[in-house]
Amino acid sequence: MIERLWALGYRNLAEFMVTFDPQRPVCVIGANNQGKTNFLELLHMCMNCGWDGSIQWDHSIHHSEQKAAAKCHSVEGGESIHSSMVISKGKKPIFTVNNDPVRRLRKGTLSKSFFMNADIIRLFQDQPDGRRKQLDMFCRHLFPDYAALYTKYDRVLKQKNHCLKNHPFSKQVPLFNEQLVSYACQIMTFRLEALHRLMTHVPNLLTVLGLDSEYDVSFEYLTTRLDAAHDMNDYEALLSRQLELDREKEGYLGYSLVGPHRDDIDVQINHHKMADFYSRGIHRMVAIMFQLAQLLVIEQLTGRFPVVLLDEPFVEIDREKKQSVIQWLINYTQCFYAGVDENDVDYFNQAQVFTMTEGVLTERS
Repeated sequence: MIERLWALGYRNLAEFMVTFDPQRPVCVIGANNQGKTNFLELLHMCMNCGWDGSIQWDHSIHHSEQKAAAKCHSVEGGESIHSSMVISKGKKPIFTVNNDPVRRLRKGTLSKSFFMNADIIRLFQDQPDGRRKQLDMFCRHLFPDYAALYTKYDRVLKQKNHCLKNHPFSKQVPLFNEQLVSYACQIMTFRLEALHRLMTHVPNLLTVLGLDSEYDVSFEYLTTRLDAAHDMNDYEALLSRQLELDREKEGYLGYSLVGPHRDDIDVQINHHKMADFYSRGIHRMVAIMFQLAQLLVIEQLTGRFPVVLLDEPFVEIDREKKQSVIQWLINYTQCFYAGVDENDVDYFNQAQVFTMTEGVLTERS
């Protein structure tokens, strides 16, 4: 639970020191482009000692400052945690936890906060790369060996693609394929287990979202260029065979066509593809459900539910369903919400409310 935050020089935010009541949700209301998202990003970075994605650090510093800094005090399992961040121009950011330096956000480290914004709808609308990255990040949280395993697979894949571009029909390619198949089988096992764990929470989350009486939702793993109806127990033989069949085609194209790096997640609703038959509102709710299921699995592993940072992820969702999921989250964890609509405060009982105006954070009485 986050109790205090101080910040100076981060993007457009004016210097502030604020105290939070961990038992109350926090709402930050303001017009567009005032600094609400910057505030949530800052919280997320302080809680996790980094950003779980790409970021241009120099752009995080206010134009009038040479550096940005923040300090956050939180309580976890009765233990006080003091985390800090310093971003200096032209240098790598420095993060510390209880005065011990942390070099970067370690892959596989369980997130202490979870950031969810309006772009969540793109999860099942954009290209498969984003879905693979999300599933891989979740697998890193679940399985200690996954990060190292995927790094090995990716290294061999790059070696193979380099060989295909420069010596497309080299005898080295089949040797690379053998290594890729070995790693791919292990990756597949982890990914399927991760999806299975997510699916165990779908019935409850459908109820939370008010969809349980109408929709039967399932997340299905798609293996690109392999028979969609095959038995996953035959994956090793099928992948080896497809790599052999693609040998000539890969030689001409200069890259590998099949394997975990090309796979996808499909959403089926009532045995129909969600992408073909359902509205944007349903797409958004299913994407939210996919995220919330991850948080529930993390809670099972750690005994705690991450702090949730909400940057208007519920647009296009009707009021009743929005109220239901917000109340469910409040019952689980500390919530921080940023929005433009004053009426959104009504969703949060006894909320601690702030106004954000041109980077200035002001608590309302």
